[in-house]
Amino acid sequence: MKKRVVITEYQKKVLVLFLHDDKCIKIRAVDSIHDTSDSVFLGRVDKVLKNIDASFVRCNKTSMYLKGTKYKPETVIPVMLKKETDVNKKDAITDEISLSGLFVIVNKCIDGVKFSSRIRDKSKICTDNLNNVIIRQNAVYANTESIYNEYKYLSKILDNIYKNKDKRTDNSILYLGLPELLNILFTEDICNYDEILTDSDEVFELINDFCNNYKSKNIDVNIQLKKYEDKMVPLSALISLSSKLERATSRIVHLKSDAYITIDKTEALTVIDVNSGNTTFKGDRATVIHSINIEAAKEVVLQLKLRNISGIIIVDFINEQKSEYNDELIKTIKEELKTDDQGAKCYGLTKLGLVEISRKRISKTLKEQLWT
Repeated sequence: MKKRVVITEYQKKVLVLFLHDDKCIKIRAVDSIHDTSDSVFLGRVDKVLKNIDASFVRCNKTSMYLKGTKYKPETVIPVMLKKETDVNKKDAITDEISLSGLFVIVNKCIDGVKFSSRIRDKSKICTDNLNNVIIRQNAVYANTESIYNEYKYLSKILDNIYKNKDKRTDNSILYLGLPELLNILFTEDICNYDEILTDSDEVFELINDFCNNYKSKNIDVNIQLKKYEDKMVPLSALISLSSKLERATSRIVHLKSDAYITIDKTEALTVIDVNSGNTTFKGDRATVIHSINIEAAKEVVLQLKLRNISGIIIVDFINEQKSEYNDELIKTIKEELKTDDQGAKCYGLTKLGLVEISRKRISKTLKEQLWT
């Protein structure tokens, strides 16, 4: 199986598509390659409201909400600007400064060493001399020296943020966050992909500059970057971009068995319904229904990641005839969710026979990214 990332422009957005052969498993969109996230500003506490356990900090010329009341008014503190995950809400701030890299995340609020839930065998990663750090999925493909050198590099930046806070004025930028495009790449096991392919000069330069910067610090990024140069066939046509976006945004998703699923989002939750459609029932009906449900279960998890659906998800599968089939269905869902990077969890069947899933909201849905 060939794994590659394709980055191209589409309707004034920059799209990032993660492909396994021709199958798209994830799509993300940014407004510009210059968009950054997790920048650090020097803010001043405006007021403290203990009755709602909140403080308001003047940051980036705006008074912003900060959870907790541990600071006194007029206190000057470094805060990190977090892009809001809900299209209807404003960006927020946190006083827990964390710097994300390709292999590690450094945060002084973390005690010791923690690992990404996607890392199966932690024993193969050397964590000697590391502290206040989360080991990311891509560390699995890195050598010990590269992991340690990135840790030192990010730790030094973090130390400088705290050192410089007394030398700067209010609203100063203490650290300009990474481009959002790079953050999107880092959330996947990008070092295990065969290539990153782009037809954009700006994107190529951005990623190439990052790689060269890391190489100068003896950090081996192991990223294969390629520029798409074919003028006869656009990159969007080569990967059938329109059909991939259609499958990732339409209400109905057809399955190979001629069954289909429908995906409907409400204010409170997302409802997914599995329908047999035009499936031909040859042989034992219970066996055919079970095979449809297993196929649908895999597609449901794929669509959650592809569309970046989060919150509460309820799935109405076709009623199974045997209890062991239900057990296998839940086992399949849980196994598929292990590949997710957003803490998705399956809670099993309700008394009404519905499957409950929850998924942490980290960023906007694909539709919100594309059309807002």
